[in-house]
Amino acid sequence: MKEDKPISTPMVGGLHFSENGSEPFSDPALYCNLAGALQYICITHPDVSFCVNKLCQFMHSLTLAYFQAMKYESSYLKCTIIHGLHLQRSSKLILNGFINAD
Repeated sequence: MKEDKPISTPMVGGLHFSENGSEPFSDPALYCNLAGALQYICITHPDVSFCVNKLCQFMHSLTLAYFQAMKYESSYLKCTIIHGLHLQRSSKLILNGFINAD
């Protein structure tokens, strides 16, 4: 994936997931490992949460189309690695809250 071109969206537009329509994926362990890594990345990249959720909904019947969508997601993350939430350690605990009460 080193030579992948930049991708500006986290998921292919108009993609409809279903359990049939593509050949079965041959390595479910690889798919599960990548899905777990993407779920971990959702902590600092909330923009991919919806896509990762969709990719994890059909783990009981994996197809090649799902794996290609996961590779697309990985390419997006590769191009947007500098974006996201940056979590850092702090010596002071400051809690902020917002209430919108009428």
